[in-house]
Amino acid sequence: MKKLFGAVTLALILVVVIAAVIYAQSVTTTTAIYAQNIGSGDGTAVFTFYDANGQEQYNDSSSFVGVAVGAGVRIDQASMTGLPSGFQGSVVAASDQPLAVVVTEQGVGASGYYRFDSYVGQSQPGNSLFFPQVNRALTSKGKTYYSLLAIQNTGSVAATVHITYTTSSGPVHSSQHLIEPNASLFIDTVSETALGTFMGAATVTSDQPIVGIGHLYAQGVLLAYPGFAGGWTSGTWWSSNAQKYITSKGLVYSTAASVMNLDAVTSTVAITYYPSAGGSFGYTRTLPPLQLVSIDQRYDAAITDSSWTGAMSITPLDGRPFVGFMNLRGLGPYQPVSSLPLASASGSRFATPALQKYISRNGYLWQTAVRVSNVSNQNCTIQVSYFPHGGSALTPRTFSLDAGQSVYVDQRYDSAISSSTFEGAALFECLEGHEIMGSVNFRGLNGPYGDNVGSYNAIPVP
Repeated sequence: MKKLFGAVTLALILVVVIAAVIYAQSVTTTTAIYAQNIGSGDGTAVFTFYDANGQEQYNDSSSFVGVAVGAGVRIDQASMTGLPSGFQGSVVAASDQPLAVVVTEQGVGASGYYRFDSYVGQSQPGNSLFFPQVNRALTSKGKTYYSLLAIQNTGSVAATVHITYTTSSGPVHSSQHLIEPNASLFIDTVSETALGTFMGAATVTSDQPIVGIGHLYAQGVLLAYPGFAGGWTSGTWWSSNAQKYITSKGLVYSTAASVMNLDAVTSTVAITYYPSAGGSFGYTRTLPPLQLVSIDQRYDAAITDSSWTGAMSITPLDGRPFVGFMNLRGLGPYQPVSSLPLASASGSRFATPALQKYISRNGYLWQTAVRVSNVSNQNCTIQVSYFPHGGSALTPRTFSLDAGQSVYVDQRYDSAISSSTFEGAALFECLEGHEIMGSVNFRGLNGPYGDNVGSYNAIPVP
C-alpha cells in the first residue's frame, strides 16, 4: 500500500456496500464516511475507492484538505460523481494526521422499509477474523434473518481465504476464496445453501492481511459490526450503554450483551454493572464452550430496578478467550436495532466523528447522543469541544463526572450547540487525565416505517 505523504498514518476503512442491490430482500444500500482529524496539526487525507475486484475506481483528494485538529467531514458515496453507479467495494484513507472514521450504512427496500447502522473504520488488519453471530433463514418474531460478510484484502498480493461456519457442535460448512489485492469478498448467506437454517459463527483465515464487517439483516433490520481479530484473554471489556426498559419517544429500549467463549472448555467471567449515578454490582458466571450466550439486561436478576441504565463490563477470570458485543433494541411496531462491540478503556480522550442535531435525511429527522462513562476510580472534569462541518469550532464546555458515573450528552439539548441544527464531530477529554470511554447512539425520528437507530464506539485519541 503506497504512502501518500511523508509521515502517513493509514486508516483502513471497509465501506461495505455503496449504491448496490445485494441483499436477499432487494435493498438498495448506500454509505457515508465521517472522518475526523485527531492529530496535532491540520490534516490532509486521500480516499481511494476500490471495486470488489480490487480495481481503483476513484481517488478523492479534495474532500479532506487542511482540516483542523478535531474537525471532520462527511463524504456521501451516493452523491460522489466520480463513483460509477452501483459501486460496491471498499476505500482506503491515507492521511498525514491520525484519523477517526465512522461509516454509516443505510438501505431502502423495494417495499419502502428502511434500515440503518454504523461502525468504526478499521486500522489494524490481520490474518484472521471471527464473526460470532451469523444466521441463515432464521425466523424470529416474524422476521427472517440472514448475514452478509464483507472481507477486504489489504495486502499487496492475492489472498487465499478460508471461511469455516461452526455451531457449538463443530464445523458445518467451509469454503475457499481468492481475493485480489485491495479487492473485497461479499458473501450473503442466502446463497450459502449448504448451511440450511443456520445460527452460529464464522471464522476467516487468510495468508494476507484482511479486515471485515459482519452484518445481520432482516426486513427493516440491520446490525453491522467489525470482525474480531481474536479473543480477549485479559483486561476489562466495556459497554458504556446498557439499558433495561428505558422509554423514549414511544419506544422502550433495552440491551443484551452477546458473549462467546472461544475456548473448547468452560470459562468464567466477571459481569459488573455500573449505574449511571455511580457505584457497582455484579457476579461471576460460566460461559459454555463455543456458544453465543445472551446476557439480556431485561432478565438479569442482578438488575432489580424495573427500569435501569448504566454501563457494563466483562472481565475474563481464567485467561480463556472470549468476544462480545452489545445489541440495542427499541420495542415497538418496527423494533429498530443496533450493535456495537465491547471495547477496552484506553485513555482520557475520545473522538466522535459523526454527531447530529435535527438533520433531515432519507425521510428521517436524525439526532445523536453520546454516552460518556468515567471508568476510573477518581472524579473527572469532562471537557467537550464541538466542530461543525464547514464551520468554526464551538466554545468548549465542561461538566463533572464522578468515579463510576455515566451520563448522556444529547446534542439536541447541549448548551454548547446554540444552532437549531448541527452536523459535525467532537472531542471529549477528562482534564485530570483519568480513563473515560463512550459510545454514540443515532436515532432517526418520524420515518414512514417507524424510528431507526444506529450506534458506534467512541474512538480513543492518542
